Amino acid sequence: VSYDDAWKMLKNELLVRRMTWWFIHSRAIQSVTPGDIKKAYQQYLAEHPPYQEFQYQVLSIKEDVKADSIDAIARLLQGKPGQSPEELSEELLQLAPSLQISSIYTLTDQEISEAHKQALSSLEEKTYSLPITQTSRNSRQPISRIFYLIAKTDHPAPSFQEI
Repeated sequence: VSYDDAWKMLKNELLVRRMTWWFIHSRAIQSVTPGDIKKAYQQYLAEHPPYQEFQYQVLSIKEDVKADSIDAIARLLQGKPGQSPEELSEELLQLAPSLQISSIYTLTDQEISEAHKQALSSLEEKTYSLPITQTSRNSRQPISRIFYLIAKTDHPAPSFQEI
């Protein structure tokens, strides 16, 4: 390939690149407005909203236990924050033999029931709630529940700069 042929090929290549930018890229850049970018970000936020994740346990006490025993359990748990229900299980079972300790639940605020969310939202990590009387779904009998919040994790929406 001679010098003149190489120069013509290079010149044609540069011309094709400029024309491609002018006819394709410049029109694409002109068609995307700041409003379009804002709408796309808002759509992304709607599809990926911020959420909280709760890790907790529930202590259930059947209503055949006296109210004094439930209050004693609440005082015991409030007096020993940071200790898990498993660590206190012997003391708790002496006060209420029908006490049941649930497994550890890990749920987001969209998955959790409204009653559980309300009980957990005011708690700090590693603390117990006061006894809450609810109706059992199975037996329709009143049951007292104490919630133990292990961890609460916030998952915020990504900022505009991150996307």
